[in-house]
Parts: sequence; structure tokens; C-alpha cells
Amino acid sequence: MTKSMRDILSPASINRVAIQVISFSGTHALRFRKYPSYLDSPNM
Repeated sequence: MTKSMRDILSPASINRVAIQVISFSGTHALRFRKYPSYLDSPNM
């Protein structure tokens, strides 16, 4: 593994991405709720 790959897969990076995903989900939850078919899409 290269150093950059280790950095990407490090717990700190994973936590940072998870926080961004949670923030994004919270911000757009109302919009997504209008489109349940989008949430159920296998492409999600």
C-alpha cells in the first residue's frame, strides 16, 4: 500500500468522510424524502 492509500483508509479520514456524509444526509433529508424511489434505487 502506498502512503496516500494508508492516509485515505486511516480511521481519521474515514471518520471525516462519515461526518461529511451524515451532514449531507441531514441537510438534504427533506429533499430526499420527496423522492423515495431515488432512495430505493440500486444505483444509490
